Amino acid sequence: MVKEPPPIIQHFGHVIRELRRERHMSQEELANLSGLHRTYITDIERGSRNVSLKNISRLAAAFEVPLTEIFSRLEQKTHSEENIMSLPKKNGSSNTIITPINQIK
Repeated sequence: MVKEPPPIIQHFGHVIRELRRERHMSQEELANLSGLHRTYITDIERGSRNVSLKNISRLAAAFEVPLTEIFSRLEQKTHSEENIMSLPKKNGSSNTIITPINQIK
């Protein structure tokens, strides 16, 4: 049985895909600019890779954006899902959500 990756990894992949598409880049172009392999880019965008900070930095440089841009978009996606996940169900209960790291004390 294949375990589904955590939502934050999937959201990160969506952010990378959005940034790449906004720039009209192919996965191969992004791979060349970032020094990463094309199949690794594919895995990131599919949400099946837990990307290191070193490689996130490489992606930011390839996109010519600060790291904060990537993490800001990631946080927006995470909060969007939390808002959806915390909506009451028909029976009045709500879904369990993971506490964002910035709310951990």
